Amino acid sequence: MTGVQTCALPISYFVSGTTNASGLLLDLQDGNNTHSYEAKVNNTTAVKGPQNSNTDAYFLFNTIELTLRLQKCDGSPLSGGTARYGYNSTFSNWYFPAPNSTNGSGVTSAEFFPGTYSFEMNYQTTAEAKISVTVPNANTTLTWTTTNLTLSWPYDIAYGGNGDSRYFNKPSMELLPGTVNFNFRGVGNNYAAITISGCSMSLKPVVVRLLNSSGAGVAGGGVDYYLSSWTTSGTTNSNGNHLIMLPASANNAYFRMNWAGASQQLGSYNINTNKVITFQTKNVTVELRNGAGNLYNNEGTNVGYYASNWNTFGSGTTSGGKCNMELLPVNYYFRMTYLSQQQQQGSINIASLGANPTITFSTVTVTLRLNDAAGTGTHEATALGYYTNNWYTFGTGATNGSGEESVELLPGNYYFRMTYANQSQQKGSMNITGNTTVDFNTVLVTLDLKDYNGNSGVLEGNSLGYYTNTWHTFGSGNTSGGSESMELLPGNYYFRMAYSNMSQQKGSMNISANTTVPFQTVLVTQTLKDNSNNPISGAAAGYYSNTWYSFGTTDANGEVSKELLPGNYYFRMTHNSYTKQKGSYNVNAALTVPYTYTGSGITRVASNSTDPIMEKMAGADAKVDVTANTRGLEGAAAQTASTAKVNVVSQFTAYPNPFNTVANINYTLGSSQNVRMEVYNAKGINVKTLVNGNMPAGSHTAQFEAANLSEGVYYVRLFTDKGTSQVPVILTK
Repeated sequence: MTGVQTCALPISYFVSGTTNASGLLLDLQDGNNTHSYEAKVNNTTAVKGPQNSNTDAYFLFNTIELTLRLQKCDGSPLSGGTARYGYNSTFSNWYFPAPNSTNGSGVTSAEFFPGTYSFEMNYQTTAEAKISVTVPNANTTLTWTTTNLTLSWPYDIAYGGNGDSRYFNKPSMELLPGTVNFNFRGVGNNYAAITISGCSMSLKPVVVRLLNSSGAGVAGGGVDYYLSSWTTSGTTNSNGNHLIMLPASANNAYFRMNWAGASQQLGSYNINTNKVITFQTKNVTVELRNGAGNLYNNEGTNVGYYASNWNTFGSGTTSGGKCNMELLPVNYYFRMTYLSQQQQQGSINIASLGANPTITFSTVTVTLRLNDAAGTGTHEATALGYYTNNWYTFGTGATNGSGEESVELLPGNYYFRMTYANQSQQKGSMNITGNTTVDFNTVLVTLDLKDYNGNSGVLEGNSLGYYTNTWHTFGSGNTSGGSESMELLPGNYYFRMAYSNMSQQKGSMNISANTTVPFQTVLVTQTLKDNSNNPISGAAAGYYSNTWYSFGTTDANGEVSKELLPGNYYFRMTHNSYTKQKGSYNVNAALTVPYTYTGSGITRVASNSTDPIMEKMAGADAKVDVTANTRGLEGAAAQTASTAKVNVVSQFTAYPNPFNTVANINYTLGSSQNVRMEVYNAKGINVKTLVNGNMPAGSHTAQFEAANLSEGVYYVRLFTDKGTSQVPVILTK
């Protein structure tokens, strides 16, 4: 073989020359006896030696012919294949010797020294490598077999490198096995890596697109397809495209796009003719308008749509009354919150709403109006509120000069409330679907004081009051011509009036219409006679209501009379420095309290007095310790006591009374003693013990907490070493 380079080796290799046409090289060496020679051909190398050149001066190198073959799967040769090779596992060092390309027989050959090499065959911009091939082996021919790849795509196809090195000759090409990048053009760039193998492959590419309402691609849409079952394929790219490689056997398919929580399905498509499947969203507007049809400056919040789950629509808040979002044209529910009320609409098929669907939420005008008993809106109410899951202030929270306040609200169910003259009234639940006026109407309540004959306008009461959570002045607080009137919201009230230092209470009364609450006095007469039943004039009479007051002096008939409101009283008569006290009397009808003067004192005469608590003979200047707790219940907050003793207990009161949650029970002990305070309900059942133990002299307060008790009348009883006292209390809720 000519052209083979050889090197002699005395110590290191030196280039001696190349072989001649006969494959020989004559090398003259010095007297060294041992040499080695290295020969190179086509970048392959062989070594002979070391050997004694004095006895054996002939160094023989033998190459082999290595053939590279490129063929189709049926064995047909392919020309134009080029190869690279290198030692061991590297194939990129050298190109295969000329002729580098396979010929018409599909082969190219070259002389190689035996060794281990790697080869790469390149054909039609595809390549396949054979790594670490030892030659010679069973034969000296290496064969590459191509795959016939068929791609059914109506537009240009590029492949190689990143996918754009050359065009694919449709419909089929012979390509070497391996993974090759392709670009299916026509609707943007649609890249895919295809692993080529086998004798033949046939694929049907389909591009699924997601476009917005403007025709721009939308990234991130989830793509599924259905042949015999649903298969998740992937997501759309920045162009809105997703490429699916379907097998040759596929003819019809369904496609599904998943976007923003919604799913739309299209098909069945004949994929032999339909290569591009397009899904397109719509620009949906959710807007908020007022009752006049104008867009709001006040913005709706919590704007959402439902597709498998509730999702935020756009930013979740309107701007200038509007909020926008691209959605697939399928069915949705929509919702919006305004002034803490949420409204929902749906199911709405936005595919049927034209190119730019608009979902409109419209508020309605709700007016809270306070009318007086004559139907005139002149009163001003406060604490206006509406309820949707919680109470909120309605508008400014107060009516204007016409007794009205209006607010725009979303249609829905509401409760409304209003406060006037310290009473709150609530209305609802009301389903508001259009402009609505909610009327609150006061009623005219009149407190009327009649004398014992039933005549009005004769007597004047004072300290007029009504109770709603606490006591308030009723009207001016005084009658005029025997009566006083006031507009009040319907509800439950207690009323009270004072006359001649005694206060009477009535209630609880449910006021639902114009109402007159009558208070009527009774005539009480005190008489003083001697042992011979002769009247005594000029005697001083008194009565006790929280403190002692003058009842008047007896006349020539020994009588003195006074009109008093029903209630519990003590009475006394004083004559010639002698005093006689009687009581407690539950005065609810005409009453005569008689006394007899014996000359050495005043004696008690049997009368219609009931359950006297105390009688005490004393001089005119003697101190009389009176426990003035009333015994009967005249109205909801009357205070009574069943038994008391001098210097035992005083000032046994409850405040507030009526009460809502906690009442303070006040009492004063004249001396240290054992005390037990218990609470009984109207059935006489003990429901609570407030005090139980020894208490020192002085004033004390016990708290009656009744949050867990139902409303009604309860009796607080005080048991001491020397007696028992009782006060009723009214629990209202």
